[in-house]
Amino acid sequence: TGQSVRSFVYPYGHMSPKVHYEVRKLYPWGLRIGGALNRSTHPKNGLLYRLNADPYWIQGRDLKADLPKAYFKYWINQLRGK
Repeated sequence: TGQSVRSFVYPYGHMSPKVHYEVRKLYPWGLRIGGALNRSTHPKNGLLYRLNADPYWIQGRDLKADLPKAYFKYWINQLRGK
């Protein structure tokens, strides 16, 4: 496609701070699948969370019902420094 790769998606969402440090040497963004939200689209540490969308389109679950849980996970991750 002629486009450069600018992000790395952690397989199954598994990563560690050490691995993320190494990923950041090659990519501006690391994407982690998880049930959390992002405070902004440009976090200082380059780590972006994305919701696993499979349950919403395969099982027909309502995203709005899961948002409070995602907000809670976001704040827990902030407290843990992730």
